[in-house]
Amino acid sequence: MMRIFAIHDALGNISQVVTAPTTDSAKPVIMTPAGLTMTEIGDLPVEAESLESRESLAEFVANYVVSVEDVGVARVVTRGPESSNSS
Repeated sequence: MMRIFAIHDALGNISQVVTAPTTDSAKPVIMTPAGLTMTEIGDLPVEAESLESRESLAEFVANYVVSVEDVGVARVVTRGPESSNSS
C-alpha cells in the first residue's frame, strides 16, 4: 500500500503526484513552487497500483482535480468542464 500526495494549485489542478510507502510515517518533504501545495490524498478513485506508469499518471492528472473539503481532508474528484490546467 502506498501513500499518495498531489501537488496542486489553489483550484485543485494537479501538477505532480508523489508516492511514499505507508511504512514511512513522515510526510515526504518536497519543495513546491510558489502557489502550489502538497496534499495527501486518502481516498483514491483508482487503485494506487494503477498509477505506476508514466502514462497512467498523466491520465490521472488530466482527469482529476484535488477537492479540499476541510482542513487536512482532501480527495480527488473527476475533473469538471469548468476546470482547466491553465494557471
